[in-house]
Amino acid sequence: MKVNKRCVDNAFKQLVSSSFSEASDGLLKLVCIGVWYQDYVPDITEFTQEQAKRSCYILDRLMRFNVVTTHRQRVLIELITMITENYNIKQDNNAKSLVGVDKHAVKWGLNEDLRVLFRSMLKYQTRHFQRYYKTFM
Repeated sequence: MKVNKRCVDNAFKQLVSSSFSEASDGLLKLVCIGVWYQDYVPDITEFTQEQAKRSCYILDRLMRFNVVTTHRQRVLIELITMITENYNIKQDNNAKSLVGVDKHAVKWGLNEDLRVLFRSMLKYQTRHFQRYYKTFM
């Protein structure tokens, strides 16, 4: 189940380029596996401000899962910091919550989230899946 980097790139770009309501669990699955198990780092050089905010939200959420090593978290934090500096994005930890919107999305200035799709990623962050993935990949 090794995921091609180009496929992960395309999935990431699709996720950040349109409304999250149009996102599919298939796209998010590719990005999750790429980030969690293949050290995938997105190329964000040609993103719009909105795409950069969406990228920060997705990466921020992905690094919080238990399958992410401390080293990998540091890499993702550095990437998020680079994105916020390059696109002059201010994270608002005191943002007023929106009904039905993930607080992590709101702090990145978004009014929609991927919360429902993240729930379907639970099976890919278990120790069993991680062991299976590392054994066969």
